[in-house]
Amino acid sequence: MAERNKNGTFSQGNSIAVKKWTLEEMEIVIENYFETCNKNILIVRGEKMSEPYTVEGLALALDLTMQGLWNYETAEGYEPFFETIKKAKLRIQGQKVLNGLIGRSNPVITIFDLKNNHGYKDKTEVDQTLTSVQPLQFKIIGKD
Repeated sequence: MAERNKNGTFSQGNSIAVKKWTLEEMEIVIENYFETCNKNILIVRGEKMSEPYTVEGLALALDLTMQGLWNYETAEGYEPFFETIKKAKLRIQGQKVLNGLIGRSNPVITIFDLKNNHGYKDKTEVDQTLTSVQPLQFKIIGKD
């Protein structure tokens, strides 16, 4: 893994890319994002609930685009941030699944979000088990 110098650039590889965040700063901003969501109370169908966590909200809190957030999660040169972003996204995913299970969120939106932001997929299984085999019968018709 490449080391960063005091300017935040890497001495090898991605030498001109200055990271917007240090790992410590990012962790603080992420925790602040979750705390802000928890404090923002919404009334949904007459029920009070905290603002839902979203990947988009996380990106906005970090002042990143969705591609920028993806880079911090997966791109070469961002390795020190991978686990922090993955844990934050797992926290978001956990809240979405819980809200879906207890009926606090729209099922269609929840399914869409889980597929697009958390790697969920519809799985179709096709059973190709052969249950019985019928022998082929041939009848040879010839000239008498």
